Amino acid sequence: MPRDKPEPSWSLEAGALWVHDVLKWPCLSWLFIDRRETNAAKKKPRKWDRRRGKYVIGWTVLLIGVWLLNPSSFWARMAVGGLATYRAYEIIVSGLGTALGDATQTRARNLITIGFYGVQLTLIFAIVYHSFAGGCFQPAHDSSFDGHLASTDYLYISWANFTSLGQEAYEAKSEVAQFLEVSTTSMGILLLAVLLAFGINEVKDPPKPSGKSSARNSN
Repeated sequence: MPRDKPEPSWSLEAGALWVHDVLKWPCLSWLFIDRRETNAAKKKPRKWDRRRGKYVIGWTVLLIGVWLLNPSSFWARMAVGGLATYRAYEIIVSGLGTALGDATQTRARNLITIGFYGVQLTLIFAIVYHSFAGGCFQPAHDSSFDGHLASTDYLYISWANFTSLGQEAYEAKSEVAQFLEVSTTSMGILLLAVLLAFGINEVKDPPKPSGKSSARNSN
């Protein structure tokens, strides 16, 4: 099946592209959208762009629902935590493709999509905090804390760490909680890198004007 991909200029880049090819196979967005956009399908790009848009919005709605659910049972927390972790994996793979200049991945990116990724990652880590480190965050200077935090508390911790602002309202009381805080900040930096890579790609390969607009500009 024909596939667009950049020509690697050196062996390390070729290896990175090969690793990316392997990593994206578990991604539903790749299997059912990007991979199916063959050269013939590219004649109708809006059809696939609409599917990508629906996929991103659908995940956002799902993550909001899971975050609001904030389940208390162990297995429910493991299930929603696994779901959120899978979506984080998809976003990482997509961001890696944008950074490497993979044509299929680059076509799927725009500023709005990257903004949605920021919202999703904030929700993802709020869910992951509750799922895998529930009870490991304690309000500072509160000796009467009963170990329960609301979904909004986890969202605040996630947002503060994701934006690299840091937060002092809650203390991480376990190594897992500390690791998740560092991971959240790292993902914020990664998304910034994807945004920069997207901007560089746009500068290097700006979109070509349509025939009508070209004619209009020439008059």
